[in-house]
Amino acid sequence: MVICPNCGRNTPKGTFCEHCGARIDGPGPGGAKSRMLLIGIVIVFAILAIAAFIVFQPGMAGQQQVQGKVPAQVTGQVQQPAQGTLAAQQTTAASPLTAAVPPTLIITSAGKRGSMDAVKGQVTGTTPGSHSVVVYIYVGKWYGPKPLWEKPLTPIAADGSWSCSIGTAATDADATRVAAYVVPAGVVPEQVDGVAELPAGMAQYPYRVVER
Repeated sequence: MVICPNCGRNTPKGTFCEHCGARIDGPGPGGAKSRMLLIGIVIVFAILAIAAFIVFQPGMAGQQQVQGKVPAQVTGQVQQPAQGTLAAQQTTAASPLTAAVPPTLIITSAGKRGSMDAVKGQVTGTTPGSHSVVVYIYVGKWYGPKPLWEKPLTPIAADGSWSCSIGTAATDADATRVAAYVVPAGVVPEQVDGVAELPAGMAQYPYRVVER
């Protein structure tokens, strides 16, 4: 006797169940249902796999394109302009703007003729200690340096002002003309002695000449 897989009753061993007529020596309806369920599950997983591939494939391709377009600057590799490019030309053209601008000098007071008043002025475009002022006065027919022959340099204050005493000789009060130059530190001014013209070598420096 065997148990029919379809109705569950005992039936003589054979090909078909004597109670329900179901086949008992092969896969019954229950086995067929199991196989169909298994096949359905496989088909569903296959469909899901294909759908996932279709959905995610465009996103991966887009990510690869974005990575290919990242500029070199993002990685810290600065691209230098090639020689002759517009950027290089602009840099070259702008360089004169950074060149040192020569200082300027003015005489704010030359004193009154007949007095020993100091000569005063203002300098711009210098830093403390970088320049000095050289003063010459014209007395009678000759030029001479001030305040002294052995001390011809006048310091410039931090605010750019300067003051030079000219009353170091009895005739200095009769000076009719004052000339002042601004020279870099280390320059030794030209000495004048009994000449009617200012030293030609000093003309390279900014200067002013005023009458008293």
